[in-house]
Amino acid sequence: MRSRDDRREEATLSRVTVCRGCCCGTVRKFPDVDHSAQLDRLRAELAGIAKIKVVDDCLGPCSDGNVIVVKPQGVKPIWVARVLTDQVVADLIDWIRSGAAEPPASVPVIPPYRKSR
Repeated sequence: MRSRDDRREEATLSRVTVCRGCCCGTVRKFPDVDHSAQLDRLRAELAGIAKIKVVDDCLGPCSDGNVIVVKPQGVKPIWVARVLTDQVVADLIDWIRSGAAEPPASVPVIPPYRKSR
């Protein structure tokens, strides 16, 4: 069981949701991307800064994959598209480490996606 301090510390972390649904994170759609290494890097470099959650359900929009949603504490979620290169991953990590205020131009932000029902 986690202690109260552990739960309090976890509540102050940013949340990073990584889509690995229907096409994001697949070699079928993005054969030149090492998706496992990308996820390993996010987990390693954001340890203690952000809680990484991987979802198998499609976040959408597939045309902008790989999609990652960053939810800094006290701020609306920020949707990031086309996380396909080491440089975008590095810029994303640097941005989250700096507090995830205003994303740099090198981090491709898209409007929040709403699935139609």
